Amino acid sequence: MSYKIVATDGFLKDVKFLKKKYYNIVNDIDDFVQDSEQNPIIGTALGKGDFNVSLFYENI
Repeated sequence: MSYKIVATDGFLKDVKFLKKKYYNIVNDIDDFVQDSEQNPIIGTALGKGDFNVSLFYENI
């Protein structure tokens, strides 16, 4: 099975805003992408192949 991570325009805009407060957020997102490549079925299943994943921010 192949999986695809899609960053929407709204998500990218939110990340740009949050970078001012959480300067490591881009690294945290990159870590998530790498982890999900190794184990694509992480998080809570929402149905229809969608998953909800909560991230831990290093600098909080």
